[in-house]
Amino acid sequence: MIPESTIVLIILITSVILFVTELIRIDVTAILIIVSLGLFGILTPSEAFSGFSSEAVLAVMGILIFGIAFERTGAGEIISKIFGGNQKKSLTFLLVTIILSSATLSTMMNNVVVVAILLPSVIKASAVSKIPPSKLLIPLAFGSSFGGMLTLIGTPPNLVVSSQLMQAGLNGFNMFSFFPIGILITLSGLIFFLTVGKRLLPNHPTRSITNSHPTGAELVELYKIENSLYETNITKDCQLAGRTIAQATLGRQYGINIIAVIGSNGIKINPNPEYILGIGDKLIITGDIESLHQAAQDFNIGIKSNSKFSLKEFGYGEVTHIEAVISPRSDLEGKTLRNAKFRDRFGLNVIAIWRGGVTISSGVGNLELQTGDALLIQGLPEKLNLLKDSEDLILLGEPPLNKSNGKSLLSIALFFISILPAIIGIIPISVAALGGALLLILTKCISIEQVYKNLQWKIIFLMAGVIPLGIALQQTGAAELISDLLLKPFPENKPVIMLSVIFLLTVLICITTSNNTAALIMAPIGFSKALSAGLDPAIVMLAVAFASSTSFMTPVAHQSNLLVMGAGSYTKSDYLRIGIPLTIISGIIVIAMLSWMI
Repeated sequence: MIPESTIVLIILITSVILFVTELIRIDVTAILIIVSLGLFGILTPSEAFSGFSSEAVLAVMGILIFGIAFERTGAGEIISKIFGGNQKKSLTFLLVTIILSSATLSTMMNNVVVVAILLPSVIKASAVSKIPPSKLLIPLAFGSSFGGMLTLIGTPPNLVVSSQLMQAGLNGFNMFSFFPIGILITLSGLIFFLTVGKRLLPNHPTRSITNSHPTGAELVELYKIENSLYETNITKDCQLAGRTIAQATLGRQYGINIIAVIGSNGIKINPNPEYILGIGDKLIITGDIESLHQAAQDFNIGIKSNSKFSLKEFGYGEVTHIEAVISPRSDLEGKTLRNAKFRDRFGLNVIAIWRGGVTISSGVGNLELQTGDALLIQGLPEKLNLLKDSEDLILLGEPPLNKSNGKSLLSIALFFISILPAIIGIIPISVAALGGALLLILTKCISIEQVYKNLQWKIIFLMAGVIPLGIALQQTGAAELISDLLLKPFPENKPVIMLSVIFLLTVLICITTSNNTAALIMAPIGFSKALSAGLDPAIVMLAVAFASSTSFMTPVAHQSNLLVMGAGSYTKSDYLRIGIPLTIISGIIVIAMLSWMI
């Protein structure tokens, strides 16, 4: 008979592997955890599904709904106007205003929503001030993380560790329990970016340094599209003559993207898939040269040597380009452009994708899209205007669309009216947050349909799935086994060392999975070690919470980091270079303050 603790450890290890590799979606992994715990009889059905009724999950749900309301009513854009004007500003001014603005908003809104709201304005400020976005967007993302450390509702890990205490019958944290340490980290982070960090921030090519709206030529040059742009001819011997573009399967089979067709009737930009290729047609295509030669061989396509084609030859008066980032709540995430029928939906063509500092121009239609991917989109101006109403994309270099429905101030007022009773301890934060969310719907600040569509269900299911795993870890003794295995070499009578190790372990999980996953896994382990070492569990839970929020070293550690990666042309090394010293600074502050509090 396999001990229950062993089964739980197997489930934990398998889950962490799946979270890191994302072989399956993280929310599906979370459901798999619930089913596994029930299937093996580790937890009763009510315990296995208890995550869905957890105070932490319900509170996060309420706060996420407020974030949706702030975004939909335009409340979040009020602060963005501070640095979104048309006057040139210094790097120091922009760093201060961006970090403080994102931190302020993140005390009451989800970090990712804050970054999504402010991103277009920061890009515009970058262009007006002739400062590369790469100097501003990591400060934007990290500023939102700073703000999340200031309040109980600022970030899900804070609610997770508070819930861990309450499940054990102890008092949870109040709204400002995190503030003394959080404000020190925020101010230290600001000073870091104004001194050392300013020099460590990369100086990647700007999207536009001359105006707030990049020209097509500037974008094409940035993406280096002309390095993979070719002209081919449909000859009488070509097997594609008489076929539609869809029947040609150039995109699906060879990763070749048809940008335009030059025929007897002129130029057709983003030609319809049902367009019939005729003899004498010239195709303007993107793709790697190996795929192009393979298609040429298979279909007897005419191709000239040195046939690179300049976009300048068919001008920018008719065709224009725009850059957009996949938003965190986009329906496009996890889909390919082909599956999403992007061209059919918008009448536009994605000719390249910028991911991780690399331009991808071959097979873009078959590439699974990720949050933060920057798309170079080509089409007619009237078609590009359709994107301004899309919630799937954040347009760069464009002023934020005025989404105000006249209820921005009401949504802000309802937030404070709802949260105030929780601050003074009259009602639990979960009741306050969900009650406030209900008021938003009843007062028509947002509709229930908007909630269903825009709520970040991945976060909800992740928490609801991993919380019962934490219960299983404690009930079976697996949490104690893990804490003994990892922490036994370190003396229990030296809390500074113990807290440092817990902080470091949480950071390591965070940089390989996410901040939410790190908090959910380490909270029960840290709690178990606190009891065995005779430490105040609240102190250890604070260490776990702050370590989970120091998600600075990798883009995957937090969705905010991913969201700015494409727009800032960042690479993974950029996050490491800036994140390592910032994590060390944060760790020193946290351990010093918690040691003083013991």
